[in-house]
Amino acid sequence: MEQNNTSKGENAVRPNRKTVYRQKITKPKSKKTDFKANLKIDKRTLFNNINIFINGLLGGIAFALGANAFLSINNKYLGSALFTVGMVIIFAYGFGLYTSKVGYFLKNNKEQNLMLIPIWLGNLVGATLVGGDLRLTRSQVSATLISRANQLSGEKLADSVWGVLILSVFCGLLMFIATDGFKNAKNAAQKYITLFLCVMVFLLCDFEHFASSAFFFTIGGAFTLKACWYLILMSIGNTLGALMIPLCHLGVKYIRSQADK
Repeated sequence: MEQNNTSKGENAVRPNRKTVYRQKITKPKSKKTDFKANLKIDKRTLFNNINIFINGLLGGIAFALGANAFLSINNKYLGSALFTVGMVIIFAYGFGLYTSKVGYFLKNNKEQNLMLIPIWLGNLVGATLVGGDLRLTRSQVSATLISRANQLSGEKLADSVWGVLILSVFCGLLMFIATDGFKNAKNAAQKYITLFLCVMVFLLCDFEHFASSAFFFTIGGAFTLKACWYLILMSIGNTLGALMIPLCHLGVKYIRSQADK
């Protein structure tokens, strides 16, 4: 009996050799492993930002093509209507346009809001590239465009800081209405009518959009330090204008919530 009990006890205590071996060879994660994991995350973030930038670049190119159509036609009404082609391309292909995204800043999460930076930068670079490239085209075309862009750029740069800011705010407001109206319209006709009217009004009223102004400054040869400062100012104004309606909606909700208490 004692021998049986002893043998049972030995069997119960005796560990599995495979388990012991595995426990011995199992090593804690090294710093190199953590570094590789962080490097993978950083690479993913980098490539994601590059994709967003390229999307914004294409948006800036499309917007500048619309601005070029506006610049190429003497009739301001027809030119402002054709400018909308740029916006149609942006919405049709899902390109990034800062003024169409920033209006949803209050609804978006942190990651979505951080995407606004490469989109804004891409818009500027795209619009500037188109302006620079068109300066290299055949003399008759480039001379006409340069002359008109130079005159338009001079008018923009002659304006006061407050004047540029106010005109930029109204442009941002119209761009948000155009985007939100396009997204929430019940049918295609309503979408494009809203888009066309908002874009035409912003051009006919000489409101300021940072991307179109970057195109005009570049092709007109007026890209000075003052022009850079005004582009930043226009971007701020466009942002404030795009946030105007969402902020009002937020304020109304807060007032109603306080009234119901």
